[in-house]
Amino acid sequence: MRFPVGTEDCPRLTQIQTPRGARNWTRRVATWWPAREMIVGLCHGLDWSAKVVSPSVSEKKSIKRSDAGCVLNWEMVLPETRLHDGELVSPVESLERYFRNGGTSILRAAFEHSYFIHPDSVRGKTPLYPDRARLSREHYPKRDRGDLAMWQGREVKLGDNKKAQHAWERHAGRRIERGSGYGVRHVWGHPWDPNAFTAGWNLCYMPFWAGMLTERQHPHPELEMAVRQAAWDLYFGDDPVCDPPEFVTDPGVDLDAMLNGQPLLLLVEVIRPDIAAAQIA
Repeated sequence: MRFPVGTEDCPRLTQIQTPRGARNWTRRVATWWPAREMIVGLCHGLDWSAKVVSPSVSEKKSIKRSDAGCVLNWEMVLPETRLHDGELVSPVESLERYFRNGGTSILRAAFEHSYFIHPDSVRGKTPLYPDRARLSREHYPKRDRGDLAMWQGREVKLGDNKKAQHAWERHAGRRIERGSGYGVRHVWGHPWDPNAFTAGWNLCYMPFWAGMLTERQHPHPELEMAVRQAAWDLYFGDDPVCDPPEFVTDPGVDLDAMLNGQPLLLLVEVIRPDIAAAQIA
């Protein structure tokens, strides 16, 4: 809406006192006389210490001065809107639909960019750090990072996810770079258990967008099961790397059918130092 300067519809300045409890100042604020009460109410919610900033693409402001004081001449372009009074669409279902419209699926796209550790690197070295566990308020109450605690009769040091990341780097021979878009995920969870926290059979390097879909807050109906099936087939199938703990079981799904023959990716160390030092992309 544009107000021509010098007309009755132009927002003119008047004296409005700021609310008590803020600063006991008096500021000159613009009000539009036909809707004075509404604008004054809005003005009381403004930051009185804010300064006029440069205009954005969608808002043009110019300030002119006259003998009577400042006059604000402005124009604002509002985006097109519509009211929605129906149910909210599931974000996971929407994302799946967009992927399929592009000729693929979330499952296939996730496995095209998710990496497992080679079983030979895991065998005989699991867990990599048997004296480390991730902090858990439920399993280690009143403890903090760096504290020592007991887990099933053995002492462990509590921390964040860094030791799991270090375990991944040692197993895969690749450095994890911040901002790469990837993260280390625990396939079977249980990071508070030192037997699982840094175990190679429990780690998968996934894009953040895919890893989020394996969490309880917003799960994809097939992705978590497929990742666990892949880990079971790799580490506990015909030639197990160790005995599986009680919480690790065979999901019993046909992974080959789910992925339509798409192979699993095993990340291994490379010989070229420039690749080994670079982030995975």
